[in-house]
Amino acid sequence: MALLPAMAAPLAIAVRVLMAGVALALALAWGGRPELPAPDSESLAPTAAARNTPPPAAAVFDSFQCEKCISEKFSYFRLFADAMKGETSSVIFESERNAADLMSDLKVVEGSLEGLLAFISDANANDRVIQLIEQLHRSQSLVDQLAADRLRDAEVVRKAMENISDVVANLGQMVQTVRGIAGSTRMLALNATIEAARAGEQGKGFAIVAAEVKALSLQSDHAAVEIGAGIANLEKTVEASLSTVVGERNRKEESSLAVISEAVGELTESLQALIAQQHDTMARVQQENERLGEPIMEMIGSIQFQDVVKQRLEALNRCSDRISDAIMATDAAMTGAAMASWPELDALVNSHLEQAVAAAIAELKANRQAATAQGARAQDRGAAIELF
Repeated sequence: MALLPAMAAPLAIAVRVLMAGVALALALAWGGRPELPAPDSESLAPTAAARNTPPPAAAVFDSFQCEKCISEKFSYFRLFADAMKGETSSVIFESERNAADLMSDLKVVEGSLEGLLAFISDANANDRVIQLIEQLHRSQSLVDQLAADRLRDAEVVRKAMENISDVVANLGQMVQTVRGIAGSTRMLALNATIEAARAGEQGKGFAIVAAEVKALSLQSDHAAVEIGAGIANLEKTVEASLSTVVGERNRKEESSLAVISEAVGELTESLQALIAQQHDTMARVQQENERLGEPIMEMIGSIQFQDVVKQRLEALNRCSDRISDAIMATDAAMTGAAMASWPELDALVNSHLEQAVAAAIAELKANRQAATAQGARAQDRGAAIELF
């Protein structure tokens, strides 16, 4: 409670000054000028012995002069009471204004910290980042899957090339078979020619047929040779084309997929580092929030105590007004009544002032006890408050 000593000191001074003023007015009312030490609240009410003490024997009672003197002294107390009331009212006003300004500043600080915490601990933002990381993981998995598919496709192409090689080999065997048939046909044509020559004139037709069969067998053999060469060239061309196209495509795709996979991996690592940094920042802000919470709570407790001080100062003003009214009533009563002795004057003063002073002291005591209890409750409540 940083403001407790600062507010308690003016209150104590004001109470002492008020009580000293009451004692001064009462003393001046008796016409003397005794020393006036600062009395406490328990000794302000005049005792019975003091009230019944007669004036010196040499004194001559003059009712008019006494009333005039007392009235003049009472007017001084009214001026003093008004001045003290103005000062305490000014203290109350300044305290309330400072408390309001301080509360406004504290609310601004609280709002800023709450906004910062809300921004850092935004669950939606965290969820979005986590979803993005999961999406990146899925993308990386898709890239890996695509790379695996490319490898499988390359294997399929390789097997297809092997199948083409097998088909070409089979075709080559068939060409060899055709060439074998052509060779056999030539041998058959040769035999037919020989037999036609032996037959003479009857075999001339067979000789012509044998010659044609031989020519066809030579053409078939030549065509089979050309087909075999074409199949071999086709095999080489297909193999070279597939190797070039598929191999180049695989190399490009593998290079691109490697770059994409590396970029996705780096982005994932960056996001993970960002989340870790965000968590560290959140923890640091929470620590700073806890560190600032205690002094802010002490300031709030001081503001709450100012309300207690305000109530006590207001009670002091009410008591001052009450005593001032009692003094003015006593002054008016003395002005309107004819008194012939000191006992009558004493009784008149006591009838107005004694009750007012006693009531004021009782009110101050009750207000002090209530304010003390209220301040204790405010401290208990302040200790349980969580700022953010």
